[in-house]
Amino acid sequence: MAEMLDANLLARIAQGPRSAEQEAALEDLIQNCIGPIAKAVAKRFQNVDRDGCLEQDLVRIIAVKKLPHFDWRKGSFRCWCMQVATNIARDLARQFQRERKREKTGVHADEVAVIPAGSDWDAEDISGMMQLFGERLRPIVEAVRKADFGRARVNYRAVLQLEMRRRMWYVSPIDTRIRGLSANQIELWLPWTPADAEGCVSNIRIDHWWGRTKKDLSEGEPAISAVQLTGFNGNPTPADIRRAHNLYHQWVSRAVDTVRSDIGPNKWDKVVRPWFNKHQGRNSNNVAEPSTDLNVSVNMGA
Repeated sequence: MAEMLDANLLARIAQGPRSAEQEAALEDLIQNCIGPIAKAVAKRFQNVDRDGCLEQDLVRIIAVKKLPHFDWRKGSFRCWCMQVATNIARDLARQFQRERKREKTGVHADEVAVIPAGSDWDAEDISGMMQLFGERLRPIVEAVRKADFGRARVNYRAVLQLEMRRRMWYVSPIDTRIRGLSANQIELWLPWTPADAEGCVSNIRIDHWWGRTKKDLSEGEPAISAVQLTGFNGNPTPADIRRAHNLYHQWVSRAVDTVRSDIGPNKWDKVVRPWFNKHQGRNSNNVAEPSTDLNVSVNMGA
């Protein structure tokens, strides 16, 4: 009991106005209470103590930032100090884990997603979901690359590779309540080989279309429309716009049907369908996945 009162008394004095007595009390408190507790906690979290400074950091944070918030009427300073030090160390450990995950996967939730209002998710939750989705998406990306679209005037593979990237811009694939991803993350999840990038839609390489899409959308401009993607020249009439959207819709439908059949409807519906067929914000000019398959209509204004 005497030991508890001594620590509490020292804390009360150390919280007071700056004076010789206050400085002596703070020094004594650090040496006999904060320091030993910080050392014990740092030892428990040594796996995330990369630079060997966790103990010193805990002492500094508790003595400078946290001590003014201690209320001696609510209990032991030692118990309070242990809880505060442990919480700080846990926060640093979570930060360390997020950084390791970012280095390993290239995914950083804070850069690519906005946590939905009212959700109890945190950045670590979203990073984990993104990593899992990336693992599920890889075989589908490869299936698109290997699918047999037959001999046709239209490069259906290029159409689908471009359209998947465009749609991921509007809605996050991990949850449709989250806005879409950054261009860097889209390129990470939907990588193109040099051969992929050379695929053409209306005689223009898809890496060129993607570059235009990134530029327009990042500047708040409308996305490239079906009229442009189908190669229409001149000033389109409303009838031309409808025809262009219908034509582009047919291209996407044919590409989706082929890949969905190759990989199996269940895998496509589980991994791709939730975000591929849902568009929100960012001036989307995309067309819907086949209405016979999903019964979804989308605003197709150019």
